Amino acid sequence: MIACTAAEASGRARQAAFRWSSLAALSLTLAVAAPPLLAQEAPPNGPREVDVRWHALVHATVIPAPGEKIEDATVVLRDGVIVSVKPGAAPPKGARVWDYSGLTIYAGLIDAHVPVEAPEPDPASPGTHWHKRVKAQRSAVDGDGASESLRASLRKLGFTAALLAPKDGVFRGFADLVALGSPKPALTGGGGGGFGFFQQQGQQRRERASDPEGQRVLAPHVFQEVAFETGGFGGGAPPTSHMGAIALIRQTLLDADWRAQSKAVYERAPERFEPLKPNDALDALGPNGSNSLPLLFNTDNELEALWSAKIAREFGRPAALVGSGREYRRLEPIVEDGLPVILPLNFPDEPTVDTYADQEAVTLRELMDWEQAPTNARRLIQAGATVALTTDKLKQRSSFYANLRKAIEQGLTKDQALAALTTTPASILGVADRLGKVEPGYIANLVVVDGDLFDKEGTIRDVWVEGDRYEINPAPGPDYTGLWAATFGEEEPEEGTLTIRKGNAIEIEIPAFEAKEKAKGVKTVENRLSFLVPGEKFQTEGVFSLSAVVEGDEMYGTVVYPDGSTMPWKAHRTGDVPKKKDADKADGEDQENATDEAEKTDKTVSDVPEELPVPFGAFGLLEPPAAEDFAIVHATVWTAGPAGIIDDGAVVVRDGRIAYVGPT
Repeated sequence: MIACTAAEASGRARQAAFRWSSLAALSLTLAVAAPPLLAQEAPPNGPREVDVRWHALVHATVIPAPGEKIEDATVVLRDGVIVSVKPGAAPPKGARVWDYSGLTIYAGLIDAHVPVEAPEPDPASPGTHWHKRVKAQRSAVDGDGASESLRASLRKLGFTAALLAPKDGVFRGFADLVALGSPKPALTGGGGGGFGFFQQQGQQRRERASDPEGQRVLAPHVFQEVAFETGGFGGGAPPTSHMGAIALIRQTLLDADWRAQSKAVYERAPERFEPLKPNDALDALGPNGSNSLPLLFNTDNELEALWSAKIAREFGRPAALVGSGREYRRLEPIVEDGLPVILPLNFPDEPTVDTYADQEAVTLRELMDWEQAPTNARRLIQAGATVALTTDKLKQRSSFYANLRKAIEQGLTKDQALAALTTTPASILGVADRLGKVEPGYIANLVVVDGDLFDKEGTIRDVWVEGDRYEINPAPGPDYTGLWAATFGEEEPEEGTLTIRKGNAIEIEIPAFEAKEKAKGVKTVENRLSFLVPGEKFQTEGVFSLSAVVEGDEMYGTVVYPDGSTMPWKAHRTGDVPKKKDADKADGEDQENATDEAEKTDKTVSDVPEELPVPFGAFGLLEPPAAEDFAIVHATVWTAGPAGIIDDGAVVVRDGRIAYVGPT
């Protein structure tokens, strides 16, 4: 044993206590400083799903930007970003390869205006504006944003990003640019704690998890949407006229600017002034001036476009227009105002003039609008306006390309159309460095097309949103169209006929049973064909299952009976399906004579007049009437001046101006 004095023992005890208290303090400090850990997810029950984020799209024709083309290109995507775009390059090792031979890749399209429902501000909140049509504080993504069905319908048309704007109101709220991918579960792996890079990654995961319904906001608060909305006479909240809507817009902008100035004064000397009462709507609008949040005026006619530009000039605010589709009526002044136009392709329906009564009911102005509306985009761009296109204001979003083809037939070039769907909206929305082109460093938003995007025969195959692939139209399978002489069984074979029409629609006929039946569940995989045939017409309960391997003009396969027994069958192609006009119409075969809705929509008007009258309509003039010299004599002239009233007076006009007023 080692002996020690009482003093030594007391000193050792103090040192031990100090060490333990120091460790406790350090532990408390780390606990306070460390970011909170996210809850750990349960491990998956089965193999973990691997999200491959590295892709190589090979052997494609790439349109990097309007007017540019790269043949046999390889586009490499990694983690949602375009890494490289090179002709003839080999795909990197480790990337998933997609062979796009014969296909064309465009930049993902941008819909520059998609209205969505947004929650109403709480009327009981102290920050809510006194007028219920002023909802500037809300955002398009406060609620559900773009539903999955809406995103899917836009992707089907090749759109990969959209500016969502709240519906309803005069000041409607913030418009936000979102990606149109499907929602994904929030990424939470790794706990989110730690330092440096891992701490940053954890923050990005939390930000992604906070997006509404998982949808990605690419640019928040791009515009504040404004509309000349009225309640209508005899009902609804004021304003009930355009004059009232303009007054509300002007007064609200004045109030917002006054509030911003008042807040600045208060913040400089809070001890001298009373704090302002809350007003979230006015705070959202902020002060007027060139650096303020841009206004997006949603217009219903050409006059509203002119009013919008006048208001923007009065308050010195940057602005843009969501057009009405009727800008051609006042083309020159709208273009002179210089506001970018987000243009709908909402063309009027063809007027009905079947009867005399129909003809009497249609005005000349309606006929002129039907004739001129498809020229609108071309006229605006030709005159120098900045134009982006939108699917908004269409009766059916699916008619977008049919209407776009009408615009192209009326002089809009395909490069102009592509720019209005890619580079121009990206510029208007302030994301030209990230969207609108197929270039390294840009977000991996792409459209893959079999054919030309703007041709009726063009087919969108795939859409890529932030590096995730969405199959829109699968590549067509093998075509077995024709008449096939079939033999069922070997010992006592039955002869029959397979009629295979377009789309591999199969009808089977066996003369011994004097019966025909249409096949169901037809599937083709490579050179294999399978289908089901109900057995009732062939004196059997249940369903026959047929499968075959196709080699050129020969088929070899197996029939499975409802009871599970089997027999072999084979078929030989004997020729084409006869074209019977009436039958083919019923089956959709006679493409030349088909009169489906798409072809009706694709009707165009020829010989459209280039010059338009002012004002637009029956009584407009192509040019102002020439000034004439004339005299009015022996009249009573009220001069409203020193000469007073002149009896038996005269007025002489030369070169459009009054040259003489006096006695005759």
